[in-house]
Amino acid sequence: MSAPAPERGTLRAAGAVVAVALVAVLLIIVLWIDGGRATFVRGGVAAATGALETAGLTVCARTGRTAAAPSAVEAVTLDVADGRPGCTTGPVARIGVERFDSAGDRDAAAQTEEVRVRPRGSTLVHTFDDLVVSIPGLADDDLTDRISAALTARGAR
Repeated sequence: MSAPAPERGTLRAAGAVVAVALVAVLLIIVLWIDGGRATFVRGGVAAATGALETAGLTVCARTGRTAAAPSAVEAVTLDVADGRPGCTTGPVARIGVERFDSAGDRDAAAQTEEVRVRPRGSTLVHTFDDLVVSIPGLADDDLTDRISAALTARGAR
């Protein structure tokens, strides 16, 4: 005696499971290939300050600093506020911006910064054009979110 043939509903369910599994695998592959970094184009610090100002934020001060990454060709600190003239009241975020000559150097610096930050999640790290932008978690949460959103809206990852 042979086993009864599987019912049509069982075959359809199995096919659906296989299809969902294939889609999940393809999604994982695409995300892995993408790498989660912004497209590398030459933009410089001016591109970042422009993105912030377009979003209604104010860059109160720009000062040079020693780069955390040895391959950085420029490093600055930007003091950013929520659009108030003079930046004299309310929260100000001090963000680090480093510029690189290659996508490989930029991405390696971003990865190093992400690993170095403790506790995890206390600093947001974005790649933006030829920059790595670090937004410390010590800044006001709303201001940090606005800075991150301003950069992300212009292509930062």
